Amino acid sequence: MTGRIMRRVVGLAAVSGAVLFAPAAGAATAPTAPTWAPQTQLAYSGENVDLESISATTNGDVWATGYVYTGIEFRTLALRRHAGTWARMSTPDIETEPAQDFLNGVSALAPDNVWMVGSSATSQTSLVEKPLVEHWDGSAASIVPVPDPSDGRGAAFEAVSGSSNDLWAVGDGENVDFNSAGEVEHFNGKTWSVVPFSSVAPGCNDVRGSSLDSVVDVGRGDVYVGGWCFTPKSQIGFVEHFTSGLWTLSATTPVIGQITSLTEAPDGSVWAVGTQQSSGGGAGWLRGIALHGSGPTFVTVDQPVPKEGVYDGFYGVSAAGPGVVAVGLGTSPQPPFAGFGAYTLSGSTWGADVVKSPFAGFGRFAAVTRDAGGHMLAAGFGLTSSGDEVGIVSVEKSCGWSTPKTRPRGRSVGGAR
Repeated sequence: MTGRIMRRVVGLAAVSGAVLFAPAAGAATAPTAPTWAPQTQLAYSGENVDLESISATTNGDVWATGYVYTGIEFRTLALRRHAGTWARMSTPDIETEPAQDFLNGVSALAPDNVWMVGSSATSQTSLVEKPLVEHWDGSAASIVPVPDPSDGRGAAFEAVSGSSNDLWAVGDGENVDFNSAGEVEHFNGKTWSVVPFSSVAPGCNDVRGSSLDSVVDVGRGDVYVGGWCFTPKSQIGFVEHFTSGLWTLSATTPVIGQITSLTEAPDGSVWAVGTQQSSGGGAGWLRGIALHGSGPTFVTVDQPVPKEGVYDGFYGVSAAGPGVVAVGLGTSPQPPFAGFGAYTLSGSTWGADVVKSPFAGFGRFAAVTRDAGGHMLAAGFGLTSSGDEVGIVSVEKSCGWSTPKTRPRGRSVGGAR
């Protein structure tokens, strides 16, 4: 089992888990510091809502995916913003009641070509997940059969990226030793197939568990994946590069770290973001980390080490325009209370954006994308005073960025794990 279901029973507990246990040269600049508008709340009666991923098409549509929790079961959730209005889309679940189905990643390639990935399990007690892939063809979403890379031991997808005939999905599954291990599958336009993944980061060959949380296909046969592994002594975040049929190491994070999101920049380079946790005892700290480059050459553009007891963190990144924006946790004086964090890179320094929120800081951003109008949209959840989780999307205002000219590729977002 991956343990993912138990981590999601309460969204705020998932934030706490990320905090406590976790787990460039030529850097872009932004013309002004953005301000994020109050979140659009996407709530449904009797259900807790959590959004894990967001992606935009070139025609103006935006898709956000995640799950709803009824107190008994988890069900898939997909929302589409069309003509300026958000609507809940019908998505099939594999399991009947009590369902334990999640949509963790989304890639909106076109108005009639949207891919969503996640997992499905029969119950909270079994914890044996199966990979879940759904496709929107412009009129309806349907489940697409995919191989189970774990042979029934438990597997889940976290992210998806690519094009209509060259699509990649990544996640984790149980290996023969019943440890979690990174999993990769590829869609060639007709069928999905398993691509063997090799953990080549130092120390990751002797692991107690690992996962791939992000993927980006930059074309030209180049695919990058980001994730983490538990070594006997620490936790290592890494970026690996798949080209010419081989996996090679691009970068690793300082311990204790994890990589949660990848995106392609207009120049074809790759941005990877995640978190690093203090290794000492006491209150500790958490900060956002960022890697930028291509092939085997990446440089770090991290947040400064915060003072003890401060918990920031990056979970999603977008570099689709002239600026780079990361989202995740905002400054928090103590766990498990987390705020909405949005950060804009200016030169080699991450500046905290103004985030307006009705939730008094309770919640977090999980993912970010840029729409056809040039605005940034961050998705996640907020916690109301009554303790209910509400899915949220916050839109950046007044940053002065123009509409990007590059096509949206894959999952320019990330998810809080």
